[in-house]
Amino acid sequence: MKNLLVDLGNTTAKVAFSEEGRLGEIFRCNKEQEQDFVLKLLTSHPVDTLVLSSVRSVDAHWEALLSRQVRRYLRFDPLTQDVLKNDYATPHTLGADRLAAAVGAQALFPDQDLLIFDFGTAITIDRVTRDGTFCGGNISLGLASRFRALHEFTGKLPLLEAPQETGGLGTSTQSAMQQGVALGIIFEVEGYLRRFSDHLPIFTGGDAFYFAEKMKTPIFAVYNLVLTGLARVAERNAIE
Repeated sequence: MKNLLVDLGNTTAKVAFSEEGRLGEIFRCNKEQEQDFVLKLLTSHPVDTLVLSSVRSVDAHWEALLSRQVRRYLRFDPLTQDVLKNDYATPHTLGADRLAAAVGAQALFPDQDLLIFDFGTAITIDRVTRDGTFCGGNISLGLASRFRALHEFTGKLPLLEAPQETGGLGTSTQSAMQQGVALGIIFEVEGYLRRFSDHLPIFTGGDAFYFAEKMKTPIFAVYNLVLTGLARVAERNAIE
């Protein structure tokens, strides 16, 4: 059975088809285009189940329209999902993307203690135990968000992008900012890796590979972990 998976992030949407838990072609679009784009995909590629995860509000009219286009519509919700045991103290505030990534990680690496780093607008670090329990985690600013904060909350600092190479101290304002932001995240991540050295580290998100290649500790990089989790949810709720 073919399914459609929709991951609405803070700035972009990722959409993919799946069959039997395996991801097919993955599409990306900005949030201004996502409604028309998803509807066009449904029109040209009929599916049995649509699973949607969102970290922001979803237009109710559009969601109702989606639900009429498929045999089964599922909104992935930390309050109602039944794949992982959720020990988060405030599940109603837990981002659906964090839990969907945890579902995906547990599907790919079962029976292991996992530490999941998602590098996006924010960086989230979440822990899943080998018995399938989501234990929670931490949230900090992502790479682009740190550069934007330095620019917007100061009078003269420019808006920059991440450097290709890291490892030293800056010799100019530009390099000081670039090294400070990039190395700050690297040191932050390395601290978690030391503290949870008995956990399997998994990187995902838009900046995952940028940081993966800069780590001294071996890690697994899985680019589309949220979609992988949604694919598992779709199969778990397959229509007979």
